[in-house]
Amino acid sequence: MSDFTYSPCIIGGQTAPGDYVIRYRGGEPLARVCFYQSGPTDCWHWNTFTYPCASGKAERLPAALDAVKRAVLDLPEPARIKHNGPGAGRRRRVPPDYH
Repeated sequence: MSDFTYSPCIIGGQTAPGDYVIRYRGGEPLARVCFYQSGPTDCWHWNTFTYPCASGKAERLPAALDAVKRAVLDLPEPARIKHNGPGAGRRRRVPPDYH
């Protein structure tokens, strides 16, 4: 994956088997790939955190990683970062009665 790396997804200090985050050039996670066991339709689901977002399914992990790579590389270079929604990065005002 060259510019892309993947590692276990850690949420609350825990990780699940078959759950990965993908980083572009060592930056913030910009995609997630998870294995969903749902009977005969077991597959890898992937989605990006970029704008516009992309998502899909694949039968194997390498195919899911390639799909993420294609989706991210289709974006212009400045868009290849995590998107946190409108106003991302702005400080939120703390209410005066907050303790």
